[in-house]
Amino acid sequence: GLTDVDAIPLSLAGAAGASLPPAGAAAAIAVAALSNTVAKAGYATWLGTPAFRRAMMLVLGAAFVAGAATLTIATLK
Repeated sequence: GLTDVDAIPLSLAGAAGASLPPAGAAAAIAVAALSNTVAKAGYATWLGTPAFRRAMMLVLGAAFVAGAATLTIATLK
């Protein structure tokens, strides 16, 4: 899950509609993508140079905020 987010959507796609509501599957996929983003930020912080860290924190931070906002809006409906 943390390093390979592909397995989660594939598993949840089969369950969506059958044993899991589509909205629940979508939310779980979004949470998996967000956790993957956090893991990548951790790797960049741990292994990257200071310049790389700053660049990745900007890009991954923006991606995380956008994903979290989308998940929040989607779950409010």
